[in-house]
Amino acid sequence: MDNHKIGKSAVSLAVITGCVLLLLAGIVASDLLFGIGIFTMPANPDQILEIARSRVHVGDERANATQVLSDAWFHTECRSPDSTTTRDLFFYGPHNRDDATVVLVVSKEVDSKTLVVFVGCEEDYMLHLYDDCTPSVSQAFED
Repeated sequence: MDNHKIGKSAVSLAVITGCVLLLLAGIVASDLLFGIGIFTMPANPDQILEIARSRVHVGDERANATQVLSDAWFHTECRSPDSTTTRDLFFYGPHNRDDATVVLVVSKEVDSKTLVVFVGCEEDYMLHLYDDCTPSVSQAFED
């Protein structure tokens, strides 16, 4: 193969690679700007809950739920003494109490497994009820 053909192949490969990278950059930028939920959670609370429910289902193991919702900017685990119930709070969206979307995942121990029994959202005015969480819910909003 002569050098002309090799050079032409290298240029073609570089152009294709550049186009693919440009397309991926456009998708990532769209996701960040418009919150469409491909790589990150969207800003709309209803969309956040919809995506969380598509990732976590009733009957899933809690460990799986905490892994697939690990893109939250804050996560806390809440357990009452002498209870087999765990409540996990995952914080998405803006980093302030009034605008954050808090996804609540409730799990219970069943036959030596901890399984998800509920996936929903918690309102900001109810967060004072979660005083048994580690780390504390108040740490989510500290600077």
